[in-house]
Amino acid sequence: MEKLKAAGIETSSDIEQAADQYVLQRETWNSAVLRLAEYLDYRWSEIAPVDGAEDWG
Repeated sequence: MEKLKAAGIETSSDIEQAADQYVLQRETWNSAVLRLAEYLDYRWSEIAPVDGAEDWG
């Protein structure tokens, strides 16, 4: 959350509730993103790499 705030992105004061909301929302779009990545011949690690995730640009 600190990285989001440092980037000027507004965050919720209730982190637990925000995390629950994110999980619910992600369940609606995650499979579509994975299918699109496969269709475009990308590996998920190319789209959302774990290494260097702290470097946002």
